[in-house]
Amino acid sequence: MQDIYTYYEALAPKYDEDRFDNSYGRFIHQQEVALLVKILADREGKSILDLACGTGRLSRFATHGTDQSKSMISIARDKNPGVKFHCSDALNMPFEEGRFDAIFAFHFVMHLEPEALKQVLEECARCLKPGGKLILDFPSAFRRKAIRFYSRRKNLIGWHAASAYSVKDWEKLCGETFSVVDHHGLLFLPVHRFPSKMRKRLKLLDQRLSRSFLGPLSSYLLLEMIKK
Repeated sequence: MQDIYTYYEALAPKYDEDRFDNSYGRFIHQQEVALLVKILADREGKSILDLACGTGRLSRFATHGTDQSKSMISIARDKNPGVKFHCSDALNMPFEEGRFDAIFAFHFVMHLEPEALKQVLEECARCLKPGGKLILDFPSAFRRKAIRFYSRRKNLIGWHAASAYSVKDWEKLCGETFSVVDHHGLLFLPVHRFPSKMRKRLKLLDQRLSRSFLGPLSSYLLLEMIKK
């Protein structure tokens, strides 16, 4: 995970500006916020961790945040003064067993090799209370297969990072530790291919398509899981 650390440590000062201070970035942010508003509607009074929180873009939904990048954490603290932030590796978090009611992480799983992902899931299970909720997103394997079919490209490494899963794949990964209770599509439309002036008006359509039976063909899947 060191290469990821180096990349994001250097990117931190301009991360929000480069990634989310444009019509496409705002579109992504708004769709993710809408999902968290729904999934964490009962968050009042609960202990919630924003894992791999970056610059704290979504940390207002959490009581705690953690990230490996010191520069990212510094920015997150400035943006979210009411949240407790810790600089730590996701494989060894500085929290006692059963500390949280919920943990969420966006744009993190896609960076992880299988063995590292397994360790992260074990660490999340350690830090969650029994019955606690784990919320993670990842690139959709069905979307990637569709892209490969229509584009005739065999090598898609680098497209939405190097990993992708289906819900069934993820259920196997969870094993006896987590139960998948719900899943949501995220970013069904290829918004980056639409003129920037149109993107705001596509938000509701994208939500409806992402949450329909076509959801698995969205760019990302978001899973809600419960610790057994």
